[in-house]
Amino acid sequence: MGALVEVNTDGLAKLADTVGGWLGLNARAIELNAEAEAFAVVRRVDAENAATLARLEGEEQVANYIHAREKRKMENAKSVAQLAQSQMVEGEAVSSEPVNPDWINRFFSIVEEVSDSQMQRLWAQILAGEVKQPKSYSLRTLETLRNMTKEEADIFVKATTYILDGDSIITEPGFSLSVEEQLLLSDIGLVNNEVLTVTYTMQAQEEPSFIAVDRDFGVGIYNPDIPVIRLEFSVKSLTKAGKELVKLIDYTASDVVYKCVVAKSKQQRCKAVIKSPIVEHLPSGHCTYSKKGVILYQQDEK
Repeated sequence: MGALVEVNTDGLAKLADTVGGWLGLNARAIELNAEAEAFAVVRRVDAENAATLARLEGEEQVANYIHAREKRKMENAKSVAQLAQSQMVEGEAVSSEPVNPDWINRFFSIVEEVSDSQMQRLWAQILAGEVKQPKSYSLRTLETLRNMTKEEADIFVKATTYILDGDSIITEPGFSLSVEEQLLLSDIGLVNNEVLTVTYTMQAQEEPSFIAVDRDFGVGIYNPDIPVIRLEFSVKSLTKAGKELVKLIDYTASDVVYKCVVAKSKQQRCKAVIKSPIVEHLPSGHCTYSKKGVILYQQDEK
């Protein structure tokens, strides 16, 4: 068996240092002793010491339990670390800021108990993201995900298809999650329960005004004739944990979101609505859009 983390790029070296530091080792030691699989050795020694003590006290059944429990924890944490390695791109530049030791201790104390493969992939994305840019995921976010079931995670993934402009989910009647799903997301700390109104104000102009929908597309609204229109949407904002966790999901807006924007635009007598690809995400948080798009609605000419 190979090393827990192979060291061959800056990003991978930092990941190895981070994991190795948690074990009391360092990346170079892991690299030079690749076949020894340092992670497994350290955890196995801990388990065997505990089991040996139990056996000395005549507790064979307890010793077997300790050994099985620690082996399971070791395999879980090892799987997450190896999945995190697969998130690193060859030659990728990462922040030189080290990962906070308290953060990494909390992280591994949690993932030792995570056996579901889908949840392990989420945790691996978090580890890779934190190594690349520390402070990307707060301790509170770790605890939120820790207490989340796979079923709850699936509902959150579903909720991302209702996201408008990156940080809120639409709650318009007929264009949203069920009330029960919204309440669940509030209960587990991913969505604020307060209903807000988001207003987009658009001046009359020949070029479309855009609303970002997901990471790949925006909706362009043509309003060449009416001096000012306002599109208002009822939404619930994502919490800090929700905003951090949504970064893990390559979400795509549901057709329901586009239908909602079209319905609002028709109410305001807009001339047309198009769906256009995002060309570039700017540092300011704004986007540039392709001039070619799909027409979602066009006002009948009279």
